[in-house]
Amino acid sequence: MKKTLLVILFTGVVPLIFGSLFFNRNKKTLPEFNRNNPTDTKAVNYQKYESVDADGDGFPDFTVQLSLPSRTNVKVEIAGVHSGIVSNMAYTISGDLDVAAFVPFQNTFYVYNDQIESLTFKLKLKFKNGKVAPAVLKPFVATNQYPVASFFISNIDWTNKVFVATNSIDPDDTELYYAWDFDGGGIDTGFSTIASASNTYPSFGSNYVVLYVRDKFGYSNAVSNMCIRTNNPPVALFTISNVNWTNKIFDASTSYDPDNGATLTYAWDTNADGTADTSFIAGNKVFPFYFTTLGSNDIVLFVSDGIATNRSTNACLRTNAAPAALFTISNVNTTNKVFNASLSSDSDGSITGYAWDYDGVAGIDTPFTLANRIFTNFYQSFGQNTVTLYVKDQFETNTSSQVCIYTNTGPTASFTVTPSSGSTNTVFAFNASGSIDLEENIMSNQWDFNGDGTYEVSVSSNTYGTNFTNANTYQIILKVIDAGGLFSLKTNTVVVSAIDTSLILWNKLDSSSSFSNSEVGSNGWFIGNSSYYSFAAGKFNNGLQMTGYFDCANKAVFPGSVVSNKKQCIEFWYKKTGAWQSGAGADLFCQGVPGSPNQNIEGCISTGYSGNYELRFGYAGTHLYSSFYNSNFISNQNYHLAFVWDEDGIGGGSNKIRIYVDGVLVGATNYGVARNVELSQPFVVGDIHATSGWPEWCAQGVIDNLKIWNYAKTNFSDRFSE
Repeated sequence: MKKTLLVILFTGVVPLIFGSLFFNRNKKTLPEFNRNNPTDTKAVNYQKYESVDADGDGFPDFTVQLSLPSRTNVKVEIAGVHSGIVSNMAYTISGDLDVAAFVPFQNTFYVYNDQIESLTFKLKLKFKNGKVAPAVLKPFVATNQYPVASFFISNIDWTNKVFVATNSIDPDDTELYYAWDFDGGGIDTGFSTIASASNTYPSFGSNYVVLYVRDKFGYSNAVSNMCIRTNNPPVALFTISNVNWTNKIFDASTSYDPDNGATLTYAWDTNADGTADTSFIAGNKVFPFYFTTLGSNDIVLFVSDGIATNRSTNACLRTNAAPAALFTISNVNTTNKVFNASLSSDSDGSITGYAWDYDGVAGIDTPFTLANRIFTNFYQSFGQNTVTLYVKDQFETNTSSQVCIYTNTGPTASFTVTPSSGSTNTVFAFNASGSIDLEENIMSNQWDFNGDGTYEVSVSSNTYGTNFTNANTYQIILKVIDAGGLFSLKTNTVVVSAIDTSLILWNKLDSSSSFSNSEVGSNGWFIGNSSYYSFAAGKFNNGLQMTGYFDCANKAVFPGSVVSNKKQCIEFWYKKTGAWQSGAGADLFCQGVPGSPNQNIEGCISTGYSGNYELRFGYAGTHLYSSFYNSNFISNQNYHLAFVWDEDGIGGGSNKIRIYVDGVLVGATNYGVARNVELSQPFVVGDIHATSGWPEWCAQGVIDNLKIWNYAKTNFSDRFSE
């Protein structure tokens, strides 16, 4: 193909006759050329051009120069005039200049050309004074250049090739068309504007590939490159990782095929005999293998791309690491020890057994078993020795030793007394559960109740209860003895006072047990439906609470013999917990025949007889009404009530009946008639008696700490002590 580059340079001077500017003959028409001396650079209106009107046609002389940077672009340069005197211009190539449009003047510009032949450039200038210069005609020849074909080959793999012609060019800057011959047998594709192509070859080998390039005018060129199709063997690479000393993982994931075209298959030689022990499959890329012996040998990886096979070799080491023997010793007590080997481990396998030498003599004392990981031993004497743990895996045994001390630490005695003081009738509870023995091996608790050095009681339990027959201050000594014979002493003081013989009944009323076990005097009991009483918070701990409907058949009672018809005092604490029924009376206590007030001793709350809540006291037919006291007690507040009588006059005075609330006298009467009180009837606490057609509801509340004295007591400063 022949390449031709024709650049035509036209240089000339086209004289245009505008008139004589240098002799000032046309100053009126061309004032811009008011120059007497064309070389005088100081002349008026000098525009740095040397053009003159040499031919006297009234137009300045100027030159037009053409050049072809490419066939499609014609460069036009105009010298001798400028935009100061020329306003517009019209031009064309081989066209009709008379119909060409005027455009603003430029000294240099480009004209697009798409023709190949002898052509004429036509130019016409319009000056600012309105004159139009004669047309300038410049002939030139435009020739086409051949395109330059170039391409390179890119490999997808050995069979798939990509041919890229994007670096082909056309000097004339026209659109290119491409066609390909892939096998040297002639063009295999049509011409198109796509600058790349691909082809798949079915076999190895080589041949020339030819690129044909054609421009818009049919000028063409061609170039060829050698296309080589050979296979590169795969690269075999692998690593070995240890599951443990016997289990290995061979990983060929880093192997690759340089041609990127084939699916690789893998096979392994695990005993280094030179032949593959497995089939060639893609799934063998990661291959686990279990060895049955210690040692070492080479492992060979074979990698195939279906055409070529490559190999790689690594050494596989199989050595056993001895297990780590670790254990702790904890105390059950002085002689019982727990040996715990849970911290032991095997870095490359598993532990198969644990064994112990727990006495430091004559070797291992237990068999090797996994169950011996935690082992308890009982020592029958005090002392110390070395304990050794043996830990075994499939091949080796390791040991660890510690000193085991089984000496005894003495206990620390401690106990409480409840209550800390009381009477000869009080049962004192002694509790030694606060005693401590580091080995948790307390054998006995011995008690000396009078501080004489003789321990009257020896028990294994922590608790013991007793009373004292004589009033005194006692030093109580507890001796705590452990299994090793070590002991500790603790002393507490108990104050025991004599029982006041004037107190004939004292019941705390805080539980069913205490109700049936009076602190002083006769015990109480329940009659009838037990669901009508309970125990709720009173002044001291719990108190007796009557609930629901109470009548003669449902009572909390004491023997009637505790009540005297001569003189006495009944006191207790009372707390209102519910509403009182209007228009009825409710007994707080009662002794005698129900429904026969002349034969009763009773204290009650009347809720309607005088329009108030009245506290009243009846003794053998004499009623002390509460005109002296309004008993509208505040709910859930504890009040101390005392009912006192003496037929001979209380304290030698004239009052025979009195009522006290919180230690304050609130009602009294000098009238009292001795009657035969029915002492055979039970003494009822919180009784609600009923006669036919006239039921009375309980004074809903809690009665606590009932006391009956055999004299007319009037000082209740001790009411705050249970």
